[in-house]
Amino acid sequence: MTPHETHPDTIIERSDSFKDNIEKHQTIIEIPNEIKLIVIDHTIASTLKFVKEKLDRFYQSKDRFLIIVLWGHKSDSYMRDLNAMLQNAIDKDDGSKYLNNVKIITSEEYKTFLGFDGNFAEEFDRYEDFSFNVFRSLRLYNNMVRQSNAAQAFLRDVNEDWINFYLPQ
Repeated sequence: MTPHETHPDTIIERSDSFKDNIEKHQTIIEIPNEIKLIVIDHTIASTLKFVKEKLDRFYQSKDRFLIIVLWGHKSDSYMRDLNAMLQNAIDKDDGSKYLNNVKIITSEEYKTFLGFDGNFAEEFDRYEDFSFNVFRSLRLYNNMVRQSNAAQAFLRDVNEDWINFYLPQ
């Protein structure tokens, strides 16, 4: 697979604002100083083989840190197996794949990493539930469409400082 065959789900610039408002308030991931971009790869399917294939997508590099977020409940033993697989790959890597710049986390850990609590945590959980059940329920699908339309309308009407409302003060 080449870098041009895949695209990451989210790219976050590791700006001073990110460092001050997100990074320093979390204990989930230690990000090396040379990292400039944080690449997020979200996945529902999380077999060992599927996750291992993500390591070959070239999302991580000398200045890019890859966070693989596994959505849905994952047992502690399963997460240990995934992280053992990652550590084994790191041990075998000659450094050219930058696998030391990869972290596999659950959606719960991702929520904590982002600093979501209270109402934001409830909203996060609701959207995670939608992502698993939206195709099984017309009611959930319609609810999600209404919320998506409301979010788009909200974002159209706010200025670029809207994020400051959500960041720790």
